[in-house]
Amino acid sequence: MFMPTGTHLDFILATVRWLDDPQRVRWCAIFPEHQGHVHEAPYDELVIEAGGLGVGLRRDGKRAGYICPIIESGLDHDEAVAALAEWRHLLARHNNQQQHEQFLDDAI
Repeated sequence: MFMPTGTHLDFILATVRWLDDPQRVRWCAIFPEHQGHVHEAPYDELVIEAGGLGVGLRRDGKRAGYICPIIESGLDHDEAVAALAEWRHLLARHNNQQQHEQFLDDAI
């Protein structure tokens, strides 16, 4: 995720929700430990970037975030794919998917 300071942090997204009133994206990375790991980024414009591979979020003409495939990130591809597979495996067990959805709904 691109930060307004010009630096960026790369996360593997667990969930992204597009919300209105106000327009924003709610997201969290895989393996969130508490609801403090759920974030919202307000935006007023979406821009398709990197030849259609990424989605840029802009606010007041400045980049507020960027979502891209793992291969376009700064993450190690094999490690990221393995972590995402483990996350998906955990979500598929018991009622973890339902609990994760409620976790995200209850945040913020």
